[in-house]
Amino acid sequence: MFTGLVRESASVVAFESISKNLWKIECLTKIPEANLWPLGASIALNGICLTLIQSQATPNGQKISFEASTETLERTNLSDIKVGNKIHIEPSLKVGDSLGGHWVLGHVDGCGIISQLEMRGDCLFLEISIKGLDRKRIAPYIVDKGSIAVDGVSLTVNSLVDLTDETRFTLLLIPHTLKVTNFMNLKLNGRINLEADVLGKFSARERQFSEVHT
Repeated sequence: MFTGLVRESASVVAFESISKNLWKIECLTKIPEANLWPLGASIALNGICLTLIQSQATPNGQKISFEASTETLERTNLSDIKVGNKIHIEPSLKVGDSLGGHWVLGHVDGCGIISQLEMRGDCLFLEISIKGLDRKRIAPYIVDKGSIAVDGVSLTVNSLVDLTDETRFTLLLIPHTLKVTNFMNLKLNGRINLEADVLGKFSARERQFSEVHT
């Protein structure tokens, strides 16, 4: 489990297919405690929970490696990432840590498309469009002023509208968020990972089950 309070980025140094349904991702991070992460640890990359399979100290930081399946690439924007890109990185929550964001599982529901992107004063305004199957997976759990994980970052929904064939919601990112994330590198029409609030999913599932079995 994660909080969505991303405080560091990692540089992608390798991304390659190693078998028919498996890819390997190598990143370089300068998080001080990264050398203490055990193999098998859960680490979120752009909000995607992946398992640490290799770790090696280098003069430029800790090189960490992960594997991703076809399902992960199809559900997320991982396949859009290129060597040299910066991605958000967050280690899993430890017992006793402060939960400053919201409960994030690292199980990305799907991708949205950046439909508006502009600076408004010192803040970055984002509008994200969700369509098709991604809309069915995500839109029912987005609420005005609720929490959503965007590329792994816990953010607050500013506004929300359901149109005939898409759902659109907006975000306004403050300077601190822009400083510690990679959002200044976003591109119009780019894909972005979305994970809806798990509490909304549990609530909807409870109602669904009760309607069928009561």
